[in-house]
Amino acid sequence: MGKRRKKFHSSNWQQKRAKYEGYGGKLEIGTCGILITHDRGKENFCRNDAFRLFNYFADEWYGPEHKDEKNDVPSKDGGLKTEDGDNENEEVEDDEDDCDDVHAALLKEVDVIKDMSSVNNKETRRFNSVKSGCNNIVFIKTHGLKPSEFVQNVIETIEEDKKTLAVARNVLRVHPADTSCKAHLADIKQQAEIYLPEAFEKFLTKNSTDNQANVPKQFNIVYRGRNNEHLHMHDVIDAISSAAQDACPMWRYNCRFEGLHLLVDVIKNVCTMGLAENYTKHKKFNVRELFFPKDPSPAVSEKLCQTEKTQTLIETDK
Repeated sequence: MGKRRKKFHSSNWQQKRAKYEGYGGKLEIGTCGILITHDRGKENFCRNDAFRLFNYFADEWYGPEHKDEKNDVPSKDGGLKTEDGDNENEEVEDDEDDCDDVHAALLKEVDVIKDMSSVNNKETRRFNSVKSGCNNIVFIKTHGLKPSEFVQNVIETIEEDKKTLAVARNVLRVHPADTSCKAHLADIKQQAEIYLPEAFEKFLTKNSTDNQANVPKQFNIVYRGRNNEHLHMHDVIDAISSAAQDACPMWRYNCRFEGLHLLVDVIKNVCTMGLAENYTKHKKFNVRELFFPKDPSPAVSEKLCQTEKTQTLIETDK
């Protein structure tokens, strides 16, 4: 008998694992972000459109993600240049006795290098795509913002004004994921008891009036399960409604109420939750339907044509 052939271990196993699990990671318990649906085979197009759409509104509302420091720019020889273009190394050479200036210049250079390296750090990015583990689903992890508030503002802005340059044709439904837990009834109920009081309080504060008694304290639940055969819709709804009664006695579940929806999405072993106002009124947060309605009015269709022309001109200039 001949010798048994040794197994070949590839040297790029880290790249293969990253490709399998996603370069930005995978959807895990405790992840917050935005869940997006798309057409079959359009994952990359959907991800690109989502990044362009979210970055457009985030930069407009919160400012640019990484601010360029014009005062302190690293020069080719390793020194720092000021706005006038003079290299600070020349000043240091002229005045070698001033050690404080040298130390300050080095500290500034270290800060600039740290800021430049943080641009490529995935953990500090405002939006980072992670692998959802399900077909036709893109999950974008958020950092430094509340997913439900951001998505609500995006949907309302698109509904009011369709002149935005970030037209997203391949983005379908957008669901915020403010919190996530393990996809078991006990964990879902426990997480709902923690999440719902704070979420309902923010909803009342946002829609506060002179008489808050007129605000209906009701909510509806939208459940969608994917790649999970252990949970059923009615069991999850009963668990969340009972948790709401225990944590918020004034609130009750109403399956016909359309003012406030709790979006519950289950993907494999992860359950995400997020609040949405006027969910059915805003086309169930379907971005394509908001941008391209089935029966658009002449004014809306003219706006969309002008927006697409402007976007194509910008892309060609780049």
